[in-house]
Amino acid sequence: VRDWGNPFHLQKLFTYRREKIAKQKGNQNYINARFRSPLANYLPHLVPSQVATAHFQLVLSCDHRFGIDSILIGICYSGTGDHGFSRRRLFTTVTLINQYPIGSILLENPYYGLRKPPDQSRSSLLYITDL
Repeated sequence: VRDWGNPFHLQKLFTYRREKIAKQKGNQNYINARFRSPLANYLPHLVPSQVATAHFQLVLSCDHRFGIDSILIGICYSGTGDHGFSRRRLFTTVTLINQYPIGSILLENPYYGLRKPPDQSRSSLLYITDL
């Protein structure tokens, strides 16, 4: 090995690096992750930069062994006005983990929570086309 290589390549690699488990509470592991919205690739001029990155949280039981155990996963979409993951985590994922061996993916809707543009007030969308 000669050296670290191109620093811009290293920066790109770190951008796509997997995050570690963000939080452990009770018998649940919360893993925060993100991906680029496909709409941002096809129609970039219609998608604000805050909306282009989709954020989600994977919730699994603490005793789940990655790569060894298989587990059912439910996708929990947020309702209108639901900013963040806390309500769905409290009312849905806790029950699924505690009563059934089911994990959850909590997806943050565009224009809400982490994906809300700074000039948008609360849940009020700026334009009809944002729907």
